[in-house]
Amino acid sequence: MSPPRLAALLLRLVLRNQPLCEAILGDLEEELGRLRDHGSPPERPRIWYWRAILGLGARFAIEALPGGGRQSVSYTHL
Repeated sequence: MSPPRLAALLLRLVLRNQPLCEAILGDLEEELGRLRDHGSPPERPRIWYWRAILGLGARFAIEALPGGGRQSVSYTHL
C-alpha cells in the first residue's frame, strides 16, 4: 500500500520548495513503510501519515505568511 496521494498533494501545494518537499515525502514514506512492517493495525500508519502531513503543511503555511506567521506586538509606556 502506497502513501495517501491526496496527503502528498496537499504538502506539495503548501511547500513550494520542490527538493525539500520531495525529501520530506521520501522520509515520511520510509517511516510509513516501517510502521506497516512493524505489524501495526492497517489504519494506524495512514493516520500517522495524515497527521504528519497536516502538521508539516500547517507549519509551512504559517511560515509562508508575511512575517513568518509571527505578529509583532509593540507596547507603549504611559
